[in-house]
Amino acid sequence: MSTDADNGPDMRAAEYVLGTLEPGERERVAAEMLHDRELCLEIAYWEEQLGQLGLMLAPVRPPRRVWRRIAMRTGVRDEGDSARGTRLWQGLALAASVAALALAAVLYVGVPTTPTEAEPPVYASMIHDDPTGAGWMLTAGAGDDRLTVTAIHAYPLPPDKSLHLWLLPPEGDPVSLGLMPAEGGKERMAMPEGAERMLDEGAKFAVSMEPPGGSPEPRPTGKVMWVVPVTARAG
Repeated sequence: MSTDADNGPDMRAAEYVLGTLEPGERERVAAEMLHDRELCLEIAYWEEQLGQLGLMLAPVRPPRRVWRRIAMRTGVRDEGDSARGTRLWQGLALAASVAALALAAVLYVGVPTTPTEAEPPVYASMIHDDPTGAGWMLTAGAGDDRLTVTAIHAYPLPPDKSLHLWLLPPEGDPVSLGLMPAEGGKERMAMPEGAERMLDEGAKFAVSMEPPGGSPEPRPTGKVMWVVPVTARAG
């Protein structure tokens, strides 16, 4: 795997494999792959690493509502095919179901030696700050009214500032979720009513730099540091 002395691993390659790049950026990466051998090697590296992590997970049978959505979109109506559809779903969901967890494990804490017994997250995002190497993974399960925010590496936050996390719905105003942990550790943040629908419809997460205690307004007032998409196992 090639690295940059200042920015570390090529995050575009990792996000390309995870499927979290914006459509335009994904198209640019695909075009570059036609003539950039190093980028192809990067992507092959991430496919191998993330694929190995995904194979360590125990198969999870999706809820019936997920199968119904797949059946409606694919035209498969025979419920007798549900077992086959479940196997197909498990294969297609390999990277998306653990996107943030897999990326964090590869970058910072190494590959685990035993599979986790916890349910894989349905919604996941990874925030990565290239200059500092700081990162956070954001995960939530189906029907979960709380978002888990795990700091992977400390961020050099000025003493007179805080990092404020927002949910950006496809339409409407930002929704405050709380303050991000800057020194490491884990936070559980309450999700607003209707958050699962917003995430299914393409909501994003954003982090702004604010005064201590967070934004004094119901919207970001300081610099927006990062905006990241949400990878959803159940679309």
